[in-house]
Amino acid sequence: MALTLADCNTVYEALTKVVPYAKVSLSTLGGAEHSRDMIRLSLDARETWSNGILENSRYMIISIDTKDLRLEHFSGYGCGSLRAGKNKTLEQAIGKIVAHIEKVKAGV
Repeated sequence: MALTLADCNTVYEALTKVVPYAKVSLSTLGGAEHSRDMIRLSLDARETWSNGILENSRYMIISIDTKDLRLEHFSGYGCGSLRAGKNKTLEQAIGKIVAHIEKVKAGV
């Protein structure tokens, strides 16, 4: 399965329902066969970030791999750790991200 810009839009629309800031882009750094959806999100509104910098908020940077829809959470602060794992569909991967965000918001 190759991720497309339409997939990026699907992820973006789902995340903007649960967080005040989300940015989703398609990364093809290793070529089209190694493309990933790169997700940057914050649990805080952009106006509250110190000096307008994402890393000065409660944030997460996550990628979704093309081949097996594996989630990788490789940077963040104040959001806990999202467990990596393979997914069968893009909707399942989005569901795991949203469920993790809801747990963080609830303070679990």
